[in-house]
Amino acid sequence: MSLSNKELGKIGEKAACSFLEKEGLKLLAKNYRALRGEIDLIMSRGGEIIFIEVKTRSSDSYGYPLESITEVKKGHIFRTAQMFLRENNLEDAEFSFWAAAVYADKKKNIEKVEIIKDIFV
Repeated sequence: MSLSNKELGKIGEKAACSFLEKEGLKLLAKNYRALRGEIDLIMSRGGEIIFIEVKTRSSDSYGYPLESITEVKKGHIFRTAQMFLRENNLEDAEFSFWAAAVYADKKKNIEKVEIIKDIFV
């Protein structure tokens, strides 16, 4: 039985979060929504706020996971991040945007988590 895209996405977000927590990041929010955007994970490390877009794939038939983060998507992420910073009185905080490419097999087994820092550079 194959997974729906939504189920696969949730598995990928959980795997990315666990991976990043083991790397010393602290989870602040999951699936933060504002206006027309959503940020999968918002984490912090050393005073820096890190906004993370997670893309999960169980095959490469739709391309590399990060290819789906278009300029339009980046704009939505950026505006949503601004809302999060305003709502939490963090306008002066350092922040960055990362992506997590998560690879899983058809049976929900995570094969690899790849973190790409500073995706807006």
